[in-house]
Parts: sequence; structure tokens; C-alpha cells
Amino acid sequence: MQECLFVVKSFTYEKGSRQCSCHQTIRFEKGDRLHIVQNPYAVANRGWYVLVRKNEGGAFPMSAQFVQDLYDRRAVSTKMDIQLALNYHTYKINQALECKDEESFRTHARLHARLSGYLEDSLVKGV
Repeated sequence: MQECLFVVKSFTYEKGSRQCSCHQTIRFEKGDRLHIVQNPYAVANRGWYVLVRKNEGGAFPMSAQFVQDLYDRRAVSTKMDIQLALNYHTYKINQALECKDEESFRTHARLHARLSGYLEDSLVKGV
């Protein structure tokens, strides 16, 4: 299983317990990629985890619930989510051109350009 999520809102993840020497805070910035590299697995008394990578870095465990919460808050998006949003903004751009609505055109063109940047980066990086 290799799934790639695109970070569209910055967030941090605390890896390990604060009392453990393995504790680390990992910052994800807008434009980063979160690769899910393994199916979820259960950790006794902790819950479900997935093995992930930040961009091209090393793999580490992340709570499956944390990933779900990120998706629910729209901090990460799938490739299909971005493609659907691009399709919507293309439609709104065409509609604005037909109606000669310059403000709507600028808004949707800006959003379209921002979203297409995620996919262009992924093509260059081979996602």
C-alpha cells in the first residue's frame, strides 16, 4: 500500500512519548507530502498506527486516527480530492468568462493555480 496525501494546511506531529528519548516534533508545511507506506497495524493499549514518510524522508509510525483527523479537517488531501477541486474551479472559470465576471474569474483562477501546483510537484517527484 502506497498512498500519498498532500499537505494543504501546515501541522505538527509529536512522535513518541514526551518522557521517551525518542520524542520528536515533526513539522509538516503546506506542499509537503505524507506517504502512507504500510497498512494500519494495532499497537496494544495505543490503538491503530500506520507507517508514514514525510516527503522522501525515513518512515515512522503515526496514529491512524491522527491521519483521519487531518483528512477530516482538510489539512491533507488525496490526489483525487485535488483533481475534483481543479475540475470545479475550471468550471467556475469558464462560467465567469461567459458571464464576464472578472472578480469570480480571478478568484477561481488563483485557486486553480494553487491546487495545480500540488499535482505539478508530484509529477516532478514521481508521486
